[in-house]
Amino acid sequence: MILPVIIFVVGYAFIALETPLKVDKSSTALLLGVAIWVFYIFGGENIFAFTGFAANFNNYKTLNPNNNFIDFVSQFEMLHHIGGIAEILFFLMGAMTIVETIDHHNGFSIITDKITTKNKRKLL
Repeated sequence: MILPVIIFVVGYAFIALETPLKVDKSSTALLLGVAIWVFYIFGGENIFAFTGFAANFNNYKTLNPNNNFIDFVSQFEMLHHIGGIAEILFFLMGAMTIVETIDHHNGFSIITDKITTKNKRKLL
C-alpha cells in the first residue's frame, strides 16, 4: 500500500526539481502515470481493495465472471479515465483553434488598441 505513494512522491519531487535535475517535466509525468497504472494493474487487487474500486470490481465480476482484475483495469478503469482526459483535450483543441483563428485575423486588436497604460496595477 505504501509503494504507490512512494512512486508518486518521488515522481512529484522530480517534477518539482525540474530545473536543478535538468529532467523534462512532461516526460517525468508520463513515466509517473505509466508506472502507477502498471503498478495498479498488477498489484491493485490486493493493494487498492480499500477504495471504491473494489465495489466497481465486484459489479464488473458479477457481469463478467470469467474476467480477472487485469481485464477489469485494462477494459473498464483505463477506458473510463482515458475518456475523461480525451474530453478535456478535445475541448482544449477546439477552444485553442477558435482563439488562434481570432488572433490570426487580428480579432483581439480591438481590445489591445484600447489599452494605453503601462501601469501593472491599472492593467490588473
